[in-house]
Amino acid sequence: GGGAFAVKPLVEHVIDEPLYPGYFVAQKWNAAHDRQPTAQELAAIAPWSGWSISAFWHSVQDEGLMRLRFAPAEPNFDGPVYVLIDGGSASATELAIDALRSSGVVILVGEKTPGQMLSQSFFDVVEGFVVTLPVADYFSVQHGRIEGVGVDVDVQVTSEAALDKAKGLAAKELRQR
Repeated sequence: GGGAFAVKPLVEHVIDEPLYPGYFVAQKWNAAHDRQPTAQELAAIAPWSGWSISAFWHSVQDEGLMRLRFAPAEPNFDGPVYVLIDGGSASATELAIDALRSSGVVILVGEKTPGQMLSQSFFDVVEGFVVTLPVADYFSVQHGRIEGVGVDVDVQVTSEAALDKAKGLAAKELRQR
């Protein structure tokens, strides 16, 4: 359903080369610009590669624009990878799914994700109540904005049939090797 940057190690153990899947745009950028950042502006930003959600919130709010980087990690899995997704695959899960899709090393099986990719921060109010407000929007370099759009699948089947479908595809691929 989400999980902040806990998805980072998963992606890094599957990719074979560094991946720059997308960027976050925060209010600081939006207040100073009436457009999306250009490719040149994004390339000039040192990529953020942390995975602390607290560090992320501070960085994105301070900088206004943050480019992500995933680096390959050992052990690296180089077998067939099928990722099961559906309407419950949201938030940071969508970031990971899109990054894996951009890498070209996975097949997405199931149903399109819901497109719930706004990064939020929590603010204490009174008497134990908390308000969550969006602090940044995510844009995939290859696929554009995920919020409200979602991530498409490569093989569309119902959630209930996705695991069996992926097992069948993996078995077929292994037989062909």
